Amino acid sequence: MKKEVLFGLTMAGTMSLIMMTYNNLLMFGFTKQTLMIIIKNWWFGFLCGFLLMNIFVFKLAFKIKKTICKKENKWTENVLLPTIIVSIMVCLMGFIMTIRYVGFVDNFLQIYLFAILRSFFFAWFIQVCFVGPFLRSIFFKRYF
Repeated sequence: MKKEVLFGLTMAGTMSLIMMTYNNLLMFGFTKQTLMIIIKNWWFGFLCGFLLMNIFVFKLAFKIKKTICKKENKWTENVLLPTIIVSIMVCLMGFIMTIRYVGFVDNFLQIYLFAILRSFFFAWFIQVCFVGPFLRSIFFKRYF
């Protein structure tokens, strides 16, 4: 049980740092201000990501995975499940971060949808190809 919690903390911390860096670099470019924004706000993304994962997202993702694919194999564990989790997390974190940084403005929906489109493919690629396999190999001695 300790290993799973530590894995979740590490995954949430790593992904929130990578995604916050990616999104802030796209918005502001590489400046001192960007670095300060990332350092100041990383904890919020980490906390939201970790709580969402443990309270809501894992349960929902496993239910969706069971309805899509009855049989367990490496593909369902290493590609399908992370894809479902990234899809849910990008939508939820995009919503939370849009509210945090922009608020409910007239073009909120446009900004929110753009944030999802901007983040999804990068988050999926990083999660499925790098962060997920790397952390699973450390914590669970499982490789792709």
